[in-house]
Amino acid sequence: MKRTFTIIFLTLSIIANSQNIYDYEKEIGNRENYIFSEIDFQNEDENIKLSGTLITPKTKFDTIILIVAGSGRDSRHTHFVLAEELLKHGIAVYRFDERGVGKSKGEYSELVRDLSNDLGFALKKIQQTYLDKKIGIIGHSIGGIATLNAINDDIDFIVLIETPIAKNGAFLVNQFKMNYENSLPEVMRKGKTKIEITSFLEGYIDIISKSEPNATKKEVKKYIKEKEFKKDIFYYWMTLF
Repeated sequence: MKRTFTIIFLTLSIIANSQNIYDYEKEIGNRENYIFSEIDFQNEDENIKLSGTLITPKTKFDTIILIVAGSGRDSRHTHFVLAEELLKHGIAVYRFDERGVGKSKGEYSELVRDLSNDLGFALKKIQQTYLDKKIGIIGHSIGGIATLNAINDDIDFIVLIETPIAKNGAFLVNQFKMNYENSLPEVMRKGKTKIEITSFLEGYIDIISKSEPNATKKEVKKYIKEKEFKKDIFYYWMTLF
């Protein structure tokens, strides 16, 4: 098994969630310096075809990085500043359209488990195609959680940027309070006030931090019903912890 290690080599603060090219996305500059290869892959579990672009330097390179953005609809043009910096340093970059976005099929999903599942197959495709390259992932925010769930024994390294890893979900609570509209998907906010969701989230985290693993799902479902939240919320929150 390869040794997994984390590298911190860029101190960039990237607020953008990351064609559909969305307002917060952009094609990289100096395109003449790079080679663009469209690489599709199949989510074999759900039979969904997804599409992305591998950008490689025209000079020799030995490393490929998959960039995984945080919440929101993200395409192969996400985190363009980070992608440009990596390419300038001779590192190839692969980004894919999330399901239901751009050329990727399927229905768009805000669930971390779905992003993680898709990422796992993207990683597998790149690893099988480029056997002689070092391959790693940079995950931003929720994309970092998806990364941790998707990595396999053959990954060479991972880098997590602003990924929620604080004890008992404290990071998520604080992020929500500081940035209400952008820190939670719309399905979580619909029909509820900020105070109601804050109270719900704190109670939820208290349950999962004290419960036995086998009892957690049952208790969370009961709690969600008591608080009159939609049952779909259960599936969202269970993917974050």
